Order: sequence, then structure tokens, then C-alpha cells
Amino acid sequence: MEDLTGKCVAGRYEVQQLIGAGPIGQVYRARRRDDGLQVALKVLHERHRPDPNVVRRFAREAQAAKQLDHPNITRLLEHGVDDAGRPFLCSEWVAGVPITQAVAAGPLTLRRILVPVCQALSALSEAHRQGVLHRGLKPSNLLVTESPENEFVAKVCDFGMARLLKPVLGTLTTKHGWRCGLAEYAAPEQAVSTEIDGRADVYAMGVVLYELLTGQVPFRGGSDAAVLARHQSEPVVAPQKLRADRTIPREVESICLKALGKQLSERYRSPRELRSALHSTLELLGARADLPIETTPAPGTDLHDVSKDRLTMPGEQLRSRHKIGLGAGLLVLVCSALWLSAPKQARDSRPGPQVVRDRAVTAVRPPLPGENAALVEGMRRLSRDDPKGAAEQLLRARQQLGETPDVARWLGEALLRAGEREQGEALLQRYLQLAPQAHDREAVNALLSGQAANR
Repeated sequence: MEDLTGKCVAGRYEVQQLIGAGPIGQVYRARRRDDGLQVALKVLHERHRPDPNVVRRFAREAQAAKQLDHPNITRLLEHGVDDAGRPFLCSEWVAGVPITQAVAAGPLTLRRILVPVCQALSALSEAHRQGVLHRGLKPSNLLVTESPENEFVAKVCDFGMARLLKPVLGTLTTKHGWRCGLAEYAAPEQAVSTEIDGRADVYAMGVVLYELLTGQVPFRGGSDAAVLARHQSEPVVAPQKLRADRTIPREVESICLKALGKQLSERYRSPRELRSALHSTLELLGARADLPIETTPAPGTDLHDVSKDRLTMPGEQLRSRHKIGLGAGLLVLVCSALWLSAPKQARDSRPGPQVVRDRAVTAVRPPLPGENAALVEGMRRLSRDDPKGAAEQLLRARQQLGETPDVARWLGEALLRAGEREQGEALLQRYLQLAPQAHDREAVNALLSGQAANR
């Protein structure tokens, strides 16, 4: 394989590093000489250059990519053929990591999962509007960076396997059936020589969502042919059934499984429809989307409903918005979520996971009263490792919510996690006074004892 590292392409791109290679060519990190801009350079493989069909395919890729202008799609800066006869594409450099790696790098929350997925679906919606399918979606083509505000920004990369829908651009076909992307992310219809439409990308994004929720793809192992056959015939194991240690809302699970429908008619018709369903669910979840989903809920508690008001599929109307009052089951989730999401330094000064598990099993209490913006923001900041900002909001919430056993219990522990030891301990002590018969008194006493021992 030709390696252009250290060479100059088209007289202006200094190749710095080989990033990866595919069936069509190699991708390099390069520097543009005139302004020092870092770029991604894709060069057609030397073995393909004598083949006019492959050269035309590469040109079609450039033509497709040139149409796409969206904040969540990598921009094509230039394409052409250099003096050495090497066809190339030059795109913006994305200093990101695959979506699976980005999501796994922090607390596993639904917001952390769904925000970059929705951004990628928005990008695909624009591509489909322009008549371009991706057909090669996988985590390495969905790169995620963080903005200065610590928000995720997803970029869909490499439309190199794209099928162009508009006849004026011709037809991009593959020999001997499916050859685009990875078998683990391929729609059932991609295994046979049938017409492919945008629902193949919907299916691939369903696989990515499934992987983010469960940590694995629906079908894997064996040859590509074996994996493809499973996509066609084998039922998908529901995410919650596969990962009983995680709390996956039923509505999120239903959306994921619909995206993975075997038949085209069973799937969402477009990335836009899938994004709409996920975005509506994210809004309905509110602050609960910031709670880690890796928990062990109390036996008999049902944490899997987004709310009592069931979220319907796109086209149907949402019933009344569910307020932020946290139900009994949700408070179990909160207790363990606060342990999982707290900074390491704070965790080191608290009792071990066994105490937290005991507390999670026993602490089933009524909901907190009403919706409170400071409480919601405090939860969000705590889940994002911002204890100082969380403490400020939680103290504000304490003033606004007054003093009840449930407010004292929940805010007391939250303030401890945020580093406000004095206020947190005072509230937990007050909780023990207000609720002398509480089932979780032993767990609260253990928490207070742990705080005292670490002074």
C-alpha cells in the first residue's frame, strides 16, 4: 500500500500522518501550506487509478460531498487530481472520536446518548434531501467533539459509500451484493441486490443507538454473511432485556426497535422521523435525561416508563407534559445516579458501593413537590461534574422548596455530592428528625457516619 506520509499532494498539502485505509483509498491528516490549516486528505488507492469505473465512482463521491452543507457534516474543501495523477478529496479536519468512545467517556446518561445521535440524524436528513445516502454508517463515521461550552458536536464523515439518488448523478452500484460499510450496521435489504433507499441509513442509526444503549451491536460474530443473515431473520433482543443493569425508558427502547424493523414498512420512513421521535422523548424526560442509566433499581419498582403520559409515535399528539416531580421509583434511580455521577474526589470520601446499593433498594419515597428550575439545573450540573455550579443551584432550590422530609433527604445527599458537606449533613439530620419511621434511616446514618470518619 502506498504511504504518502511526508510527501506533498497537489503541491499544497503536506501529508503528516496516515489515519486509515478503506477499499477506495487512504485517509491522511495533512497541512495546507498557504495557511497551515489542518485537513483530512483522502487519496484514491493506486491500484484503482487505472480503472475508469472506480475513478468515476471517486468523482461521484466528490460531487455528492460537494452538495452537502450542514453543521453536522464534514465540509469538502477541494477535490481534484494532482500532477502525479492521484485523485484526492480534501475535507475539514475533525479532531473528534467515534460516537461510542465519546459517550462512554463520561456518565452514561440518555442526554449524552441522544444529543449526538439526533445531530447525526439531522445531518442525514439534509443529505437525503440533497439526494445522497450514506450506506456506510458506523461509529467511526460519526465523530464527536466538544464545544467550548462542553456540549457535544457530532459530525457525519465519509460519504464515500454514498448512493446518489438523483438520476443526473448516475447510479452507484456494488458487485456481488452488499459491500458498503460494516455487516454489523447493514440493513437487511443491503444483503441482497435490491433497491436501497434512505431507510437503510435509518436502520444503521438504529444499530448505533442500540450499541450506545447496551454496549454492543444487535448481531455480531462469525462471517459477514452470517451476520447479514441474522439481520434478515433473527429477532433483536430488546435493550432492557439485554442490559438488566441499566434503566432504559420503554419509549427509547421502542424507538430503537422500530428503527431496527426488518421490513421497510416497519421502520421510520426517514432520519427526520427518527430524530423527531428521539427529540420528543428527550424533551419529555427533562432533567431525568441527565441521570446515569447504569443502576440497580429496587425489586418491584418500575423505572422504565418515561412518564405516566405515554409518548406516542410521530404524527400522534403528546398528552400533557409530565412535571419534574420525581416519583418513588425515580428517586431510587436518583440515589444511585448521584453516586455514579459524582466526581472521584467526592466519591472517595463516602461509604462504598454496598451502602449505596442498600440505600437504593430501600429508599422508596413519595415525589418531590412540583417543578423547580434550580433543582433541574443543579441535577444537570451534578451529572456533568460541575459540583460548584450544582451546589449553587441546589442551595437555591432548598430556599424555594421549603423543608419537607423528601426535600431534606434528596437535597441533603445531593449537596454532599456537590461538596457542601455542612449543609448536606444538616439536611440529612433534619430528615431523620422529620421522618423517624423512614425505611432508609440505616442508610442515611451510614452515610453520615462515613462523612464524620473522613473529616
